[in-house]
Amino acid sequence: YFYRCMRYSSFKRSYLSPLFRMKVYALQQAPATPLANLDRLDREHVTDVLTGCPTLEDLGVNLTKIEDRAAWELKPWRRHRYYEEYVGEYSDPEPPPVIA
Repeated sequence: YFYRCMRYSSFKRSYLSPLFRMKVYALQQAPATPLANLDRLDREHVTDVLTGCPTLEDLGVNLTKIEDRAAWELKPWRRHRYYEEYVGEYSDPEPPPVIA
């Protein structure tokens, strides 16, 4: 969705790039305590389990939808950002799918 907001139509991004995988593999070969490994990477970065720590809502942060902010926040990195476009020349990107 972010790349569609920045008008990059054919950009492909994988979850873990081969270079990043090689860095993690090199770090897991450490002799004493490995700094990172693929198992730890999955455990720490791909979880939605609440651990009892306060959430953003508990801390009083007003949550907004990413669709409302993404176009404005990503405008400085948009492709052809200095081009004066006409109204309706580019269609708005379709929002990302909702996962329940």
